[in-house]
Amino acid sequence: MKKIGEIVSEELFLNAFHICQNYCRSEHFIHDVNFRLLKERLLSLSDSNIKTYHKNYIANDLVYALPEFFASDVVSIPKRLTGVREYRFFSVPAMVCFNAIGLVFVDCCSQVIEQLDFKRKRVFAYYPTKFIYKDGEWTARNDYKAEYNAFVDKLNTEIEPRDVILQFDISGYFETIFHSKLVGLLRTFAPESSLEKHNISKDSASVFEFYLESLMQKKQG
Repeated sequence: MKKIGEIVSEELFLNAFHICQNYCRSEHFIHDVNFRLLKERLLSLSDSNIKTYHKNYIANDLVYALPEFFASDVVSIPKRLTGVREYRFFSVPAMVCFNAIGLVFVDCCSQVIEQLDFKRKRVFAYYPTKFIYKDGEWTARNDYKAEYNAFVDKLNTEIEPRDVILQFDISGYFETIFHSKLVGLLRTFAPESSLEKHNISKDSASVFEFYLESLMQKKQG
């Protein structure tokens, strides 16, 4: 089985750290309990600290030797009046590692996603988080309010009297995604150049699936 360090480079690990730090500096982190708990520690770390983390634990494949890199704690938080939502608490190393794995998917699949033209079929989606690649690094834009206002403005522009509007929200969507399916989509839709960039081959699926199952304590979600 490949090592996580063969897929998550120091550059990508550092990029994930910068995204976490920038989120802590934004006004939106206040809505995320985990980031509120991690803020002080995240902002106290330097790039040098994170490079040392990568060298000592990621590159050497010692990720699974320390639970704070691959484990999370689960709590249930209220969702509306009658439901609950599973919420996971990460340590700082686990948060950075999790975001680094996420950036592998973002970097590999961004070209395909950018080519999708939902509006051509009169489908309008709301994305609270957007990833932007600039100056050799990914940044995450988490301006929920601005993105939703832009979404509503677009609807108001497109919709005319007597139009029929269908609103979809798939219940429990994220909780029902099987890791094997997610990793399979990565292999199916990512350009070969992106897969090569991150050293992703046929035997890499086991790396992602083992990591996600260790993190989530199950094969889906």
